[in-house]
Amino acid sequence: MASTRIQAPETPKTVAIIGAGISGLKAADILLAAGVKVKIFEARDRVGGRVHQIECGGHLVDVGANWIHDTDGNPLVDIAKRTHSELFWRPGASAIVGSDGKTRSPVITTWLGKSLNAIMAQAYDFSAKYSDEIDPGESLMDFVHEKAWSAYRGAPDYLQDLLNEAERFGLFIGERTSRQSLKFLTYEEGPGGTDAFNASTYREILGYIASRAVKAGMIHLEKEVTKITYDKFGDVKGVVVTTAEGTKETFDEVVITCPLGWLKQHQKALFTPSLPKALSVAIDNVGYGRLEKLYLSFPSAWWLERDTLHGTIDGPKRHAFATHFHDPQYGTYPPGLPSNVAILSLAHLPNHCDHPTLLIYLSGPCATKMVRSIASLEPNSGEYNATIDEFAKPYYSRLPNYDSNDPACSPAAYFGSTWQADHLAGNGSYSFGKVGSTQLDIDLGTLRESGGLGERAGVWFAGEHTALPEYLATVTGAFLSGKRAAEDVLAKWSAGT
Repeated sequence: MASTRIQAPETPKTVAIIGAGISGLKAADILLAAGVKVKIFEARDRVGGRVHQIECGGHLVDVGANWIHDTDGNPLVDIAKRTHSELFWRPGASAIVGSDGKTRSPVITTWLGKSLNAIMAQAYDFSAKYSDEIDPGESLMDFVHEKAWSAYRGAPDYLQDLLNEAERFGLFIGERTSRQSLKFLTYEEGPGGTDAFNASTYREILGYIASRAVKAGMIHLEKEVTKITYDKFGDVKGVVVTTAEGTKETFDEVVITCPLGWLKQHQKALFTPSLPKALSVAIDNVGYGRLEKLYLSFPSAWWLERDTLHGTIDGPKRHAFATHFHDPQYGTYPPGLPSNVAILSLAHLPNHCDHPTLLIYLSGPCATKMVRSIASLEPNSGEYNATIDEFAKPYYSRLPNYDSNDPACSPAAYFGSTWQADHLAGNGSYSFGKVGSTQLDIDLGTLRESGGLGERAGVWFAGEHTALPEYLATVTGAFLSGKRAAEDVLAKWSAGT
């Protein structure tokens, strides 16, 4: 809803916000600033949702989001500056370890990067121009395979490396590259700008966004909402919010920021009456990924190259910040379980944010297996640590300078995320355009516009899954969606509807 002037209504109004993640907190920030009475219902015992930090080996790390994507004109970059959060701009160079366990040479690594980037550029262009004609069942990997085979079928080793390198895209969407829709690939392309890693974590940014709601005392933790009752025709004013404790409260408007995966599982039980068909279908249609991460903290960063005479780190000769490991043919991996992972060296982080920790990203079925292996184990227990190490060691042991006899090469602490076992996160990570989607553009538009329920019945939606396509599945998208939802509520009142 567009509005040239947005202000609080003359008569006091009330708004319930379901969820104290980034989108809910930003919506509250806007509404509270306008003088609206706000109440945030949060089922967890903390704020932040999928933005959350823990300590691993005495170092603060992000369990959820790490990155600010597409930083050109990004409001989170401004907040990072205000909060003195340290950002680490994604370096261009990375390393590659092939399926055979051998590190590819800089020449081959550069060639693979340029070749894949060229094919990806073709894929984005093809998707943008021919989306209407592309078969919904065609995946990004189908396109990559066709182009790679056509160009490099005479060099089978290079061809296989290139196809393996294409699986890196799955670590962006939280699924295998073969699950990404080619038809709607352009929805994964951001507005531009180098991605930035939150070297000092999202803690200060989260605190800044939450500050107004925290100060107002409007966040109610451990308050799970189980039912939202509204009048679909808008004849009866007010929306009733029922909690798991049985309490009921009526509000003028409700902003729902629950994760897409949670809505998929609970929409039928949550809403009375049921959501309009187009909105319900949109929730079902949009994909929900499976990205997880492991943190391994070591006594020292043994993988950094050192001056052999003085024992000091030689900055220009450091190993790459990021290493992509192709699906391994070594180790004890179950056949048919793709295990492409990326390792990031947090020892590379700037300005005293560095620490001797490796961050491992994994996605899709590989991530699911890991979560199932550790979800029921006590964190930091012997079995928990051994389970993570059994998976991770074949990877980290192929980084430079590894020595099985050196105590520095044995992790001192372990942590594994388990978003797929977290029902409040919807048992997953974030949204993406899945293969088989026939109307993703329509579905995302329906989610963004709350299926018309906002203006008619006072029920609004926010969250990364309701963001504009260029910010889909990002913290920025969640932030901007909360801002949009709040401004839409105020604009509705200003218009007198």
